[in-house]
Amino acid sequence: IAPGEDGLKELTISNAAYLSQWQGHAEIHLPMDTEAFDRLLAERVRSSQLKAADHQVSGENGYSNRWQVNW
Repeated sequence: IAPGEDGLKELTISNAAYLSQWQGHAEIHLPMDTEAFDRLLAERVRSSQLKAADHQVSGENGYSNRWQVNW
């Protein structure tokens, strides 16, 4: 069992990775610019559409194509 603070730190690292990708693989320093993250996430929410292929389970581990991130 891990403290909630550790979970928040992991989420911050994950969000920083997405922010880096959204900004052309820019270097992100922690604490990150949460306003930029929120703005770019909102842009993606507004422009997102459900794709049929996103729900096809593939690969040995059973993850859907939607979650295959190229770090």
